Amino acid sequence: MQSLKKLNGVKILLVEDNAVNMKIARRFLHSWGASINTAENGVVAWQMFQQQSFDLLLIDLEMPLMDGKELLTQVRSVNKEIPAIAFTAAVYENMYDDLQKHGFNGYLHKPFQPDEMHRNILLHLGKN
Repeated sequence: MQSLKKLNGVKILLVEDNAVNMKIARRFLHSWGASINTAENGVVAWQMFQQQSFDLLLIDLEMPLMDGKELLTQVRSVNKEIPAIAFTAAVYENMYDDLQKHGFNGYLHKPFQPDEMHRNILLHLGKN
């Protein structure tokens, strides 16, 4: 784990309604040097997105008030380029195609493997 490339200066918006998942993901992201902002649902995330810039979005799909797909639809209306990774425990048929259709660049299954999360982030930032 120590050999993982640092994410110093990378600004990530982590959108997750589960406090335990949020805490674990945040701890790893922080240990890699990323700057993390967190939102517990899509409504809060959308407000944050409009107020500041991020390098990458890590978005839970199933949340109250506004789910991940709805959030990303709003984000894509103003920013087509920002990498967005679905953060989900869901598994369903044609999942990757469906997520791409909704504007996601990739996905990460929960419970996640830290090295897989790190690799995914670097890949979508174009720093692999």
